[in-house]
Amino acid sequence: MASEELEARVRRLEDIEEIKKLKGRFCFLLDTRGKWEELVNMFTEDGVGDFGPFGRMRGKTELTKFYRDTVPGNFSFMKHMLHNPVVEVDGDKATSEYYFEMAGTHKATKRAIWISGKYNDEYLKVDGVWKFKIQSGTIFYYSPQDSDWVKTPMYK
Repeated sequence: MASEELEARVRRLEDIEEIKKLKGRFCFLLDTRGKWEELVNMFTEDGVGDFGPFGRMRGKTELTKFYRDTVPGNFSFMKHMLHNPVVEVDGDKATSEYYFEMAGTHKATKRAIWISGKYNDEYLKVDGVWKFKIQSGTIFYYSPQDSDWVKTPMYK
């Protein structure tokens, strides 16, 4: 194997790991709250967050407002768990798919909730650093923890 080929393979694996780390750090910052600037700086300048019933935001101003105000306004507690990452890298662009579960406390009702869904994200490498270009979430179910998600959906 030529050294250029080996370098390219290693770079691809490093890119995949950097993207996984970015996604994990994002969820950690979202769940622990407070470091909104660090969280929003994980996006490109024109980055998009699209979360269905929770809204679609474009650019750092809208993303900051959403993560700083809207998310804590809906959930007093939240913990994301990511599963089954599929990351594809193509030069300075990449995509990923993750399943997720989120345990949380719905702020208005003070009820324990479960949300399950899928993230479909697009990334762009900017000055050697991977950033979210588009972060998109699809919700499979959102229901109280003391019920099942079929009988008592909180979101349809």
